[in-house]
Amino acid sequence: RIGAAMIDRLFLGTNPFGEQQQTISRIRGAFDAPLDGTYGFAVSADDKGALYIDGKPAVFAHNSPGDVRYNADVDLKKGRHDVAFYHINLSGDGRFTVVWRLPKSKKWELIPASYFNPPPKSLVGALEENHKPFSADYKVKYEAEAFFADHYSHRYRFIAMAPKVGNPKDVRYEWDFGDGQTAAVQTVDHVFVTDAKYPVRLTLRIGNNNDTITNAIAVSRQYETLDRPPTDEPAAHAKLSEGYDISKLPPEALSWLTQLFLRANQLDRATACGMRLASLPRVPEAGSSLHALDELADALSERGRATAARDLWQAAPDRSNIHEVAVRRSADVLLWQLGDPAKAHEALAPIVKSGSDDALRRQYAQAQLLTGHSDEARQILEGMKVDVPPERRAALSGAAARTIEYYITESDPESGERAWDHWQAQFPADFLEGYSVLLRTRLMEQRKYPEAAAAIAEAFALAVPRSTYAPQLLDRASKLLAKSNPQKSAELRKLLKEKYPEDPLAQDAPPK
Repeated sequence: RIGAAMIDRLFLGTNPFGEQQQTISRIRGAFDAPLDGTYGFAVSADDKGALYIDGKPAVFAHNSPGDVRYNADVDLKKGRHDVAFYHINLSGDGRFTVVWRLPKSKKWELIPASYFNPPPKSLVGALEENHKPFSADYKVKYEAEAFFADHYSHRYRFIAMAPKVGNPKDVRYEWDFGDGQTAAVQTVDHVFVTDAKYPVRLTLRIGNNNDTITNAIAVSRQYETLDRPPTDEPAAHAKLSEGYDISKLPPEALSWLTQLFLRANQLDRATACGMRLASLPRVPEAGSSLHALDELADALSERGRATAARDLWQAAPDRSNIHEVAVRRSADVLLWQLGDPAKAHEALAPIVKSGSDDALRRQYAQAQLLTGHSDEARQILEGMKVDVPPERRAALSGAAARTIEYYITESDPESGERAWDHWQAQFPADFLEGYSVLLRTRLMEQRKYPEAAAAIAEAFALAVPRSTYAPQLLDRASKLLAKSNPQKSAELRKLLKEKYPEDPLAQDAPPK
């Protein structure tokens, strides 16, 4: 048994257990027939459904989403009738609908909720208990949901019932929402970013007297109802959450709150959430957590905060379930945003093994070469398998380079980087020639990492001095540093003239 819930109609718009779940659901209740006569009942079900009325089989359906092929006539007397519906979902969305046709009518319609014996409405007052001066009690109302990153957060309003004794100004309200967060006002809106059952506790204090009540609030989106709740913008939920104590949040909430803050352009709060998430000994739901951390790292890099992106990935402990991925991401930042191949090589060395995948070995070899270990790097890159016939390699490699050149002319470094990664994965040894490095430094420059681009260009030229692109790389490094580091720029220009005096670039005047 997975769970139980109440629905107000014989309708389910989506599978509340998620896709690809094999489930059997039983729905039981009663409805009022408004008059004597012959009623039509029809069932639409994905994958199978069976309708019983007053304990007798009425309609069986299978693989019939959105139609009324499976139907039957049932004679009913006016009044109450028991109904049961069994739903089998084998895979996918798992929807069903039961409709009826009233006597002497030709119209099929969803059975209105008002015919299913709804409970009478009542007004609930504040809790009162014998022999106690006052009792803690509160009301809760679901206010709105916010949708972001294929996920819902939920805003609830909690209202403490004011005691009838004493001066209202002397009452102190203390809330504990079960997710590590608290409040100290009578009425408060609170955002839950993950579905769970939260023990929400309210304590009332008047002088030396106090009373506490705790209720379990089951937070989730009610997929089984037709009525959708109001919606908030994600920024509104982020605003309500910005005062949360991140150190006390459940680990499961951190990835979603990180993404919520990113969508509200609250980068510092997102970073605080992401740093705690990355530093956990075991990251919950590693796939979604890594997605949130990747999104945060990209946002930091786009704002020129590559050092913070590196620190984010380096926060992962050695035994974390995301440690190896975090090392790779950190090395990528060190190489292509901070221009520090030595640190990248140092980070990657402990995790590279004989059975490591090609992507990790390729990244490690690139860092090796840029730190001067050209022979070892060449052995790795030239030994990697290439699934392209030799006669087609030059054409395809050239096409890859031209694709990146196009993205550079379009000032689209993000697409250029993706194309560059694909090129290197397809032809790992092309990195040894130098032109791919030259293109990568141009992408780095467009990303506004000129010093890092200069460092990579210089490192390759020194590691592979016989490359035909070494003079261009030294020239480029010199020009990139002309304003930020004129002394270093002049040194690189001098090196270019000494090592390649015959190259036309060595004859150019120093950059200004």
